[in-house]
Amino acid sequence: MEQKIFNLGLSVETVSVYLLCCAIADLGLPVTMEALESRWNAKPEDLQEGLTTLEKMAIVVRSDPQVYLLNNVSAWKII
Repeated sequence: MEQKIFNLGLSVETVSVYLLCCAIADLGLPVTMEALESRWNAKPEDLQEGLTTLEKMAIVVRSDPQVYLLNNVSAWKII
């Protein structure tokens, strides 16, 4: 997890999505929509909105339509 995520002015939900992605990856599991949805306890729309924001900022990228990868902080696009 990169501490920089807390200094970007993102919504609580978006930061929560990032933290969830990190937690899943730290378990050695692929970060899939299924894995995210099974652990997400807020509105599904918040999960999708958070992922969209993280993708726009290149914090997460899709390696295929179902799997998200966490990008190195040096590749993040601050908007």
